Amino acid sequence: MKALIRLEWIKVRHSRTFIAMFITYLVLFIGTVILVASLPQIIQGIISSDGGPDNAEGPGPGDMLQNMDFNTIPIMEFPDVWQNVFYLAGYFKLFLGIVVITLITNEIAYRTIRQNIIDGLSRVQFLTAKLLQAGIITVVVTVFVVLVILIMGFVKSKYYNGGDVLGGFEFALGFMLELYTYLMFAAMLSLLFRRAAITIILLLFYYLIESILAGVAAYLANKAGSTLDFFAIKEAMPFGAIGSIVPNGFSKYVGLDASTHVSMGAVGLSLCYLAFFTFVCYRLIAKKDL
Repeated sequence: MKALIRLEWIKVRHSRTFIAMFITYLVLFIGTVILVASLPQIIQGIISSDGGPDNAEGPGPGDMLQNMDFNTIPIMEFPDVWQNVFYLAGYFKLFLGIVVITLITNEIAYRTIRQNIIDGLSRVQFLTAKLLQAGIITVVVTVFVVLVILIMGFVKSKYYNGGDVLGGFEFALGFMLELYTYLMFAAMLSLLFRRAAITIILLLFYYLIESILAGVAAYLANKAGSTLDFFAIKEAMPFGAIGSIVPNGFSKYVGLDASTHVSMGAVGLSLCYLAFFTFVCYRLIAKKDL
């Protein structure tokens, strides 16, 4: 295993695409977290500068907002910060998917895979190396996000205890499954289409494709008298499932229902999809001319 990890490191350490996409991910993610953390203060400042009542007849919506203290919304405080930051991190996994696609398709284009196999690397070992590659990226990114969470939590939280600080660690495990499954989906597409441009475009538009398929399926289900709706069908599809592992916690700040735990149903579906993606990768590596 150490030899496979060393081999993958040799391949990625001089990859400009890997470095560029990874830095882009970190910069955009940190910038978004800082912006979201500042939103309560920004909103409070806008409302406070609006001044006076809406009209002379009595209190209006503006007066109700002025009486609200947005600075008390615990977006980046323990324990909410765990769910909120990991939910935000899920929106940037596209950049990491592009990294995996570029690395695999470059190996195919430059015949690196074939040379490795000629040098004695088996096809199963090659698949293991790709699994390790995706796993290491997942662990490194998760650790980075946890560090951001701890920094933001300690800076923003007014009061906290040990239970609050570590109480949201389940979202770290959920995010790891979300990201790893996504990266294995990207790896499967790379081995299937074998060209970086086509694969990246498909990954970019797959969410839209999945939404269209869910809409068509919901329409047909309703025509057949089923009670299945668009959202239920969408959440059963690959991106819908992995995107539901860490639920949106921001909706509770505007009075809507919001789950405060990892969705175990989405975890189960994502594990099934992960197994399927891995199996397809194995079949492609075993049967295709590399």
